[in-house]
Amino acid sequence: MTRRVIASLVILFLATLLARGTMASEDAAATTALENTEPVEAGSFEPPHLLHRPNPYYPIGVEMNREEGWVQIEFMVDQNGRTFEPTVADSSGNRELEEVALKETRGLAFQPATDNGQPVESSKAMKFVFQIQGQTGARAEFIYNYKKFMQAVRSSNESGARALLTNLTPVNLYEDAYFGLAQYEFAHSWGTDEEQLRGLRRAIAREKRSGYLPKDVFDSAMLALLPLDVKVGDYMQALSDWEYISSNIHDKQALDYWRPFVARIQTIQTSTATLRVHGHLSGGDWYFTPFKRTLQFDVTSGHLTALKLRCGKHFEVFDFKPDTKYRIEPRYGSCTIEAIGDADTQFDLIES
Repeated sequence: MTRRVIASLVILFLATLLARGTMASEDAAATTALENTEPVEAGSFEPPHLLHRPNPYYPIGVEMNREEGWVQIEFMVDQNGRTFEPTVADSSGNRELEEVALKETRGLAFQPATDNGQPVESSKAMKFVFQIQGQTGARAEFIYNYKKFMQAVRSSNESGARALLTNLTPVNLYEDAYFGLAQYEFAHSWGTDEEQLRGLRRAIAREKRSGYLPKDVFDSAMLALLPLDVKVGDYMQALSDWEYISSNIHDKQALDYWRPFVARIQTIQTSTATLRVHGHLSGGDWYFTPFKRTLQFDVTSGHLTALKLRCGKHFEVFDFKPDTKYRIEPRYGSCTIEAIGDADTQFDLIES
């Protein structure tokens, strides 16, 4: 799918969103929902199981402003079922909601993971969703400004589109998804691949199906996400994109086009090929799911200070050392790595 396809689908569904927005209840109470998103590994490994469902509070100021949002937390569970090392892996951007999710995660209790019947440390991921009951769809003001923004993009009016994007303020989850699409549209015309990715990922909101976007728009976003993930070298995410696309999108032309590319990606993981992925610590840390098991960091500007490895069966912190190769043992299971250092540090991750 091209950018024009997404743009046309977005405009097509704006009227539907407005109609849904009129259904919101002014007396709705705030609630939170929690989604368990950890991968399940095969074999004798049993992942940790949550003992009690969390009930995070809705910050008063956020609720009074009828603001919604989501937070993805990654953390570890020790052999006693206690959580440690929680971190915000992604979110819709509300810092108050991030703090609530972190606090709630620290108090969770689990039945610990087991490997061959023995308790082990294990990684976990959870998505906290903060949503006002009965609040659905976008506000008329947001839709009006979104239409003006899209007109500026189609007219190649960069300064006008930039100003309209700055003033496009999402409040609820539906608006936030479209705000992510707006970020993508702007970056597609005048930004970088990384900025396009950030916009699409915000629009998709780590959902496994269409929720805040109509299905046609969600599917188009997934089809736009796949080539970008391949282009920046995030092959694990690209395979995850393909899992959704091949199961839920019935566009034969698109499936036939991407199937051989995906097959080639799958062969790279076990080949001797070396991969190079660019990293940027925009906020002082950077998260990535490696495709291979041997990692080396080539810092081009700034400083890295530490690396954190969160795996299905292991956790480890390394002091960063230049010219050092870090080996991820296969017995650790699937892993994510967090690079920590000075803000705006630039580097290449070399996988072999």
